[in-house]
Amino acid sequence: MREDLLPVFESAGVDFKVACGPVEVRGNEGNLTRAFFYLLEYLQRSYPRSSLNVCLRQNNGQQVEVRMTLFHTMAAADSGEDLCDPASAGEVEIARRTFRAVGGDLVVESAAEQSVWITSLLLAP
Repeated sequence: MREDLLPVFESAGVDFKVACGPVEVRGNEGNLTRAFFYLLEYLQRSYPRSSLNVCLRQNNGQQVEVRMTLFHTMAAADSGEDLCDPASAGEVEIARRTFRAVGGDLVVESAAEQSVWITSLLLAP
């Protein structure tokens, strides 16, 4: 995923850092990659010129969290998006439904300076 998405963010001027190693999760690789693409495209569009850090954290040996921390800029407030309600965006709903279909989820924790988008996925057996 990192190799596919890095050029997209670099061309948009978004600082995209992935601080994690590879992990194998349940679900169709193509569908999950597409879901992450939709979600990250929404973040890129909604938070222009922001910084995005991505990291993994394993929970209880059966689940992994992909934590995407987005550090906001003033330009995000001018985008016209309702950033407190990610369900208002079709891309976010596609991603959420894809993650839920394989036993995971997508939640967001928002604050004025940053938001943390947390995708939980089940590890492959």
